[in-house]
Amino acid sequence: MAFLHACDALTGIPFVLSGVAMMLLGWRMWKFAVVLTFALIGLMVGVALAQTPSQAALYGVGGAVALGLASFPPVHQSIAVLGGLISAGLVRMFLESVGLEGVPLWIAVALTLLVVTPLCAINRKQVIILITSFQGAVLMISGLAILVRAEPTLRGTYEQMSEYSAIVGPFVLLVPTVVGVFLQMADVRQRERGN
Repeated sequence: MAFLHACDALTGIPFVLSGVAMMLLGWRMWKFAVVLTFALIGLMVGVALAQTPSQAALYGVGGAVALGLASFPPVHQSIAVLGGLISAGLVRMFLESVGLEGVPLWIAVALTLLVVTPLCAINRKQVIILITSFQGAVLMISGLAILVRAEPTLRGTYEQMSEYSAIVGPFVLLVPTVVGVFLQMADVRQRERGN
């Protein structure tokens, strides 16, 4: 979130445009999105493993390259793993919010990963559409947040809504994700019919 606060207002425009593109056309460029997502995960893991700030860039780039390259050849399996990781992360956030911690939390997260990953492999097309819509929604909402924070009038309203209501954040993210899923499913069906 600190990144969004530090960005210039014009930085929000590419975020919004790329988010809308992912929401509308994500299933067409899903392989790129999967590799990029694993590269970003590798970047975050590398930075987290660095012992000193001077090592952070090297470890981050190393992690990004390693996970990005590792996810590309088995990209069909990588989308299933990504679906499992996202599900496990959401379960972890929910269980932490209700006060579960320690070993039971990590057992629940591991079970989620083990159960959801094969389900994602079976329903690959739907998972691709859901993940790319979610990624597009995150990019679009991040860009809109950058643009809103630059405008003083909108900034106060945005901060009050997000600060005092726990529903605003998930709702604002859920709506564009669902819209993206429906639009991509319609596009897939139209393409399968040959129109």
